[in-house]
Amino acid sequence: MRYKVIGYNEIENDILKKKIIEKGHEVVDDDFDIVIPLGGDGTFLSAINSCGLEKPFLPINAGTLGFMASYEAGDIYFDNIDLNQIDYNDITEFNLMNATINNKEFIVVNEVRITNREVTSKFKLTINHETLDVRASGLEIITAIGSTGWGRANGGAIINPGKELYQINSIFPLSNRLNRNLNGPIVLDYNDKVDLSCADCLDVVIDGTLIEVCNIESVDIKKSEKKLKIINSKMHNYYELLQKKIF
Repeated sequence: MRYKVIGYNEIENDILKKKIIEKGHEVVDDDFDIVIPLGGDGTFLSAINSCGLEKPFLPINAGTLGFMASYEAGDIYFDNIDLNQIDYNDITEFNLMNATINNKEFIVVNEVRITNREVTSKFKLTINHETLDVRASGLEIITAIGSTGWGRANGGAIINPGKELYQINSIFPLSNRLNRNLNGPIVLDYNDKVDLSCADCLDVVIDGTLIEVCNIESVDIKKSEKKLKIINSKMHNYYELLQKKIF
């Protein structure tokens, strides 16, 4: 088996690489079979950005929460889990989102955040041909996988990643007698036709990557044809995982 290890702590990277070699496998940078993100969920997102989605991931948590991790780093280091005993055919595929912003397409794992750093903006949000005017510092569009991250901190719903659902929520909405606003998330499925526009210059952050956009003419949302493949995902026992990691 040929592994690519991606992590920010060189000491932990070296420990894991030595463990992989001890078990009779190879550590490579190219032409790999499996990607191991070693860190937290942020490291996992970075690994997806740099390696793409063709190969499966075996995320190992060496960070704080590690909600998407299959294993904890200590279990691998101390042989509580043997790399040679892992069922590499046990792969779970997770739905991802396609966000097309001004005709440029992005694959979204966790969320799209659209924000104005200076003033509130007026967003035109159309859902199945019904239009809502939303005045807020921003909007976030959150996948089911991403619902336990940034979105939850902003009062969003938690969505089982096995469902073909996502949510839209406002960031610091302006609510008064003149402005009626989203004060909670709207949960949608990928069959809903959604479009979003705003005339201001805004920061668009997609899974932690900043893109500055002036005059958002359209944001179109649909389910991606690509899937995120995770080996031995602990999300099989999703509600038990929630209780352990979140509640």
